[in-house]
Amino acid sequence: MKPPLPLLLILAVFPSFAWAQSVAIPNTAAMGQALASNVVGSCTSAPANLVSTDQTGGMATGNGDMAIIVGGASSALQFYVGKADFFGVLRGAIQPVGSLTLNAPSLSGSSYSLKENIGAATVTGSFV
Repeated sequence: MKPPLPLLLILAVFPSFAWAQSVAIPNTAAMGQALASNVVGSCTSAPANLVSTDQTGGMATGNGDMAIIVGGASSALQFYVGKADFFGVLRGAIQPVGSLTLNAPSLSGSSYSLKENIGAATVTGSFV
């Protein structure tokens, strides 16, 4: 059976249609990590609303199942741990599993700096 004449004309004029073309597929994991590493949040005073039914005011880090919210005064830094399994239906948010307050009275009145790097999933603080 002979191919129809229009198909032969198309293949003669546009031979690239007859063969598969190679396409470079970008490494989206590396690109995403590079983009996320440029997203940095910072605060120079103690954030409010660490535990909230809306959006926390503290610095958040975690893996999607567990999260740690960091905030509070430099003399009493607070860490709230949340787990997706502890979802409060009445509050409509993930409830804290526990908390830790790091008391350092000697830092009272010190400067305050918290920085969150989304790409590295880190929160660093400096209190002088």
